[in-house]
Amino acid sequence: MSRTSIASALVLITFVASACTHHVVTSNAVTATHACVKTECTQFIESQQDNCSSCSRRCASLNGCDPSSVCSEVCDIIACSGNMATKCAESVWTWSVPEAATPGVAEACERADETISTICPVETADEDGARRTATCAKAARVNSPAVIAVYDCYAKMTMCTPEQAIDCDADSSFGTEICGAVQKCPGACSDDDWYRLDDAIVMKPEILDAARECTRQASCGDIRGCLEAWRAAFE
Repeated sequence: MSRTSIASALVLITFVASACTHHVVTSNAVTATHACVKTECTQFIESQQDNCSSCSRRCASLNGCDPSSVCSEVCDIIACSGNMATKCAESVWTWSVPEAATPGVAEACERADETISTICPVETADEDGARRTATCAKAARVNSPAVIAVYDCYAKMTMCTPEQAIDCDADSSFGTEICGAVQKCPGACSDDDWYRLDDAIVMKPEILDAARECTRQASCGDIRGCLEAWRAAFE
């Protein structure tokens, strides 16, 4: 549940990625597909091609400038060296969502959503009922029984205020654990991510383990990609 918005407590996002190169597995068969979409060689060649195109455009905008002469050195593409073709420069991650639903969570989620929809002045649409059912069904797949107490607290709210929502949140230091472990990687964990990870403490243990697995990846690129996919799949 997000502390920045009451309504976001019930929002779940689906993340889609490309074909896999390998899998990371945590307990209870929660898996991540890790796909390399650009090697260091591809990145190196693309960077040279971009420099060549930039030089040619600048030269073409000047009277009397001959790109074939002025940009010849810049456009002389250097081949990849060493093992650049086997090293990944950019990858895409996606985590699977557990299929088994936790009993009682969907019902508690719907009660909470009904209360929030009533006390918060937002426009309603004809599909709200279907949206609520789908959202809460997924919440039941993601969360442990601990979330029921949080949803029940939401269902008793009387005012649409962040303070009341925050009072319902479970005590947690999960954000400190995960964000503290990735401090070496700029951009891996913002202040907002920290709060949202604290709220994630009510998720299934295997999903919490999945976030921990992200912090153990070898490169900052994979740490960021893994955590971004984790947030997209489970929050």
